[in-house]
Amino acid sequence: LKTIEGYTYSGVVHLISGWDHLLFVFGLFVLLYQQRKKMLLAITAFTVGHSTSLIFIGLNLAPALGVWIEILIALSITCLALEILNTKANTNAITNTKNFVFSVKNYPFRLTAFFGFIHGCGFALVLKEMLSNTSDKLLPLVSFNVGIELGQCIMLLLFMSVSVLLSKLGRLSPYQVLYKRSVQGVTPILGYSLGIMSMYWVLFRSVDIF
Repeated sequence: LKTIEGYTYSGVVHLISGWDHLLFVFGLFVLLYQQRKKMLLAITAFTVGHSTSLIFIGLNLAPALGVWIEILIALSITCLALEILNTKANTNAITNTKNFVFSVKNYPFRLTAFFGFIHGCGFALVLKEMLSNTSDKLLPLVSFNVGIELGQCIMLLLFMSVSVLLSKLGRLSPYQVLYKRSVQGVTPILGYSLGIMSMYWVLFRSVDIF
């Protein structure tokens, strides 16, 4: 029981305190918050992807790629940031966002599962260190993965709650104009912020290669 509790708690903490993983989930929310079915599909795909790689690497059935995975994790956030900005730029344009190469909106399962697989490799690096002196790996691995899912659900509920609260405030007459202007301006700000942060991680982590 202590093993389950300990590794589940570690999984929750790792997701919530892991800014790169957290920003990816936040980017998915920003991109798909108006398309709840696609968001559910994308989150499910992300879960399937990172659970798969976590199991394989955690059980030593596949190699861990170290710093290369950390770079790819950062690049996955860059892809989300680009799509957020692309979607916003084409809102009132003739060009359709389907032309975007890395379109999570068009491929919510396949593409997000691939990104999830990459993030799962990052989770596995942490878990392998935790399991270095442990012979029984299956129970801690499953518990850690459950913790990651719980952390993911907690953050999504938080994002959703804040979004609903702001939406309800925006319906009040004193805030309607301010809310509409804020919604129009906040999406590109979030897109650029995610892009800048992810590219900083790409450059910072690339230093370790050399």
